[in-house]
Amino acid sequence: MAAGRIGVSSLGLLVLLFFGGGFVGSGDVVPLPEDPVVAQVAPAECLFYASWTGKTSASPDGISSTERLFSDPNFVDYLKHVDVRLHQAVSQGMVSQGVGKEHVVAGFYLLEHLQTHAGSLYVSEVDAQGKQIVGGLVVRFEDDERDTLIDSLEVLLKLVPGEYQSSAEINGTKFSRIDIGMPVVWVVKENYLIVGIGEGEAEKIVERLEGAVPEWLVEAKKSVETPRPSSFLYLDVQGVVSAVQDFLDPNDALVFAGVREAFGLNAIESFSYGSGLDDEGTVGRGVLKLSGELSGMLTLLDCDPLVASDFEGISSESPFALVFQMNLGEVLTAFFESCEHEMAPSYCGELAKVWRENLKRGLDRTGIDIQKDFLSQIGDTWRLFVQPGPGGFFSGWTLSVDLLDSAKFKKTVDKLLVDFRQKAGNGPFRIVSQKNEQAEFHSVHIQGFPLVPTWAIYEDRLLIATSTVAAHQLLTAEAPEKTLAESDTVRPFLEDGQQTFKLIHLDLAEVMKLAVPLIAQRLAFLPAGAPIDASMLPPVEVIAQHLQPTVIAVRRTEAGVEIAHHGTLPGAAIARLAPLLVGRMMPTVGGARNAARSNQSINQQKQIGLAMLNFESAYGAFPAGYSADENGKPLLSWRVHILPFIEGGQLYEQFHLDEPWDSPHNKKLIAQMPDIYKSPKSKAEQGKTVYLGVGGADGVFIRPRDGSHLGTGMRDITDGTSNTIMTVEVSDARAIEWTRPGDFAPKKEDPAKGLRVDPERGMSLGFTDGSVRRLAKDVAKETLMSLFTKSGGEVVEVP
Repeated sequence: MAAGRIGVSSLGLLVLLFFGGGFVGSGDVVPLPEDPVVAQVAPAECLFYASWTGKTSASPDGISSTERLFSDPNFVDYLKHVDVRLHQAVSQGMVSQGVGKEHVVAGFYLLEHLQTHAGSLYVSEVDAQGKQIVGGLVVRFEDDERDTLIDSLEVLLKLVPGEYQSSAEINGTKFSRIDIGMPVVWVVKENYLIVGIGEGEAEKIVERLEGAVPEWLVEAKKSVETPRPSSFLYLDVQGVVSAVQDFLDPNDALVFAGVREAFGLNAIESFSYGSGLDDEGTVGRGVLKLSGELSGMLTLLDCDPLVASDFEGISSESPFALVFQMNLGEVLTAFFESCEHEMAPSYCGELAKVWRENLKRGLDRTGIDIQKDFLSQIGDTWRLFVQPGPGGFFSGWTLSVDLLDSAKFKKTVDKLLVDFRQKAGNGPFRIVSQKNEQAEFHSVHIQGFPLVPTWAIYEDRLLIATSTVAAHQLLTAEAPEKTLAESDTVRPFLEDGQQTFKLIHLDLAEVMKLAVPLIAQRLAFLPAGAPIDASMLPPVEVIAQHLQPTVIAVRRTEAGVEIAHHGTLPGAAIARLAPLLVGRMMPTVGGARNAARSNQSINQQKQIGLAMLNFESAYGAFPAGYSADENGKPLLSWRVHILPFIEGGQLYEQFHLDEPWDSPHNKKLIAQMPDIYKSPKSKAEQGKTVYLGVGGADGVFIRPRDGSHLGTGMRDITDGTSNTIMTVEVSDARAIEWTRPGDFAPKKEDPAKGLRVDPERGMSLGFTDGSVRRLAKDVAKETLMSLFTKSGGEVVEVP
């Protein structure tokens, strides 16, 4: 028979699709009742074991959020589209490798059958010398599925090189067999297809059909049981590690033994994981069973449990939070010791040695003891979270860690800053510092990078944010009415006795709502022939209404370490939801660049807004549109006068403030325009900016008093700071020298004329409260004009 062979890539893709959830009835997420036979066939000793109950379609009457989502017609239609497109793509790929269409059809049939019917798969032995394995597969079928199942299996097995026997009689039972370097034997027994790998293994499985479930499997499944179990996985870690070591040559085996010891793998006995449904959604439990003393990197598991106060400052509305216990000094020490272990690979030891020497050389120059002055001052509780609000997933990321001695830590950081500035020169990195009433901020400006990482030492914590604006907002914001620790999804993991030391909280519904509108998502940007199109996608609201927060908690137990998961989407569903996220959130390269530039521009406008607020706090008024001499002659733009508030104090001191912007002296400074005034979307000539203030009859930027540079006060903004636009980004045709007086005066008949309007993202506008918001290009003229006035008295809601 002339037939193509299945390539490795095709086989790998088929396996991935099976475990990832492709090509199944679109709503098949509800587990069927457990079948006792699939557990009875497990051997007395096992290296790897996996079982599944099979699944059926979800019903709209289901009580869990998972069932409601997977029975929603919009979502089911989407999944069907995805399955069909993936089916087509994989089929074409396999056929192009020479695989016959009948083999493709057989492969997909088996995949679908395996996922919707109960079964188990195991490996009990591995013979490194003879390169043999012993294992088995058992799958249930209904009476009318028998012939199709057997035919599909035989069609695929005939693709594999080997000696094929259609049938063989063993102890009165008819078996089929193929020898592919090791015997693969299959037989139908009652309503089960049994496949044995290894000499005599199929017969042993048949004998175990009437036996009892082995004790190791009973114990392992009990440790991770769920209300409505769906799948189970078991790994004998020590057995697998030994099998791997047997495959290595003596030198590599010695290195591997060192790695085991350095990372503490010798203390891990086994890993079990069970998943399923409960009354709310999907659940999963994993147990890492430990034996003996913790050593190597595993000693990091010995840490204090989290308590409610560790979530201080993290709002229950935060779309993402990771809170965990970690001693940074111990982590680094354990890491270096693992790398420098006598049996670790030589390159690891050399690399660790170089790191240590370079670190010591740099710190000797500053007189800092890294352990005493730095690491020992950092506490064990770490918090990585996203501040709630629009754009949070792009600019609201914050890392917070407790400090044991903030004063000593600050002195160490100050020394490091001085040393860095001396050595950095004119490189791509620049650190700028500024103070306000709350703290001293240090911002890292990286050439070509849109974000401005910023850190501040505040009270007893070190805060690191993605921008100065985010750090400022965090320190000035009021404490959240309800912290994440008080939410119904997190509180149970923090109760007495839980011993949770790591917790992840992801509000998938909020992620969908926040991320999709802020990233260029139109599928029109995808290349022609993409596997998905806009017609496939369900409304985001359809998905979001069913999504419950996902919580993953890691805790210590008497047996070892337990991982608990709860949410709406099972792992298989996430795999099938990925095209939606990709389609909605990943434009072409050009679109991605455009999105990045847009986000960078918004970040710069936010920094300008923050500088304006700090100016108002210092002087009791915002800057006027320009400064003027005693005769009212315009001198310098407001952009010059806020320089001290955007890390431009040294440049500000170079200006002759009593001279106009184009005087012989001041004119030389135009070329030194700060990066914050250079829009990444602008191609205006050097020294010109497209960031203008709103002037006109009732704008924020007014004429100054003679001999002054002060303008509008807070009391003058009677429409409210959140309803009054302060800054805009105009088109390149409207760009002006950044030092030159001149702002944007909107016209009632067409208030958007002259603004930079992105076809997809609309207009980015800076409001007087420091926020930056996008308005659609087709926003009503009356609404936009009302937002441009500070005291018009109009009743308007920001779209």
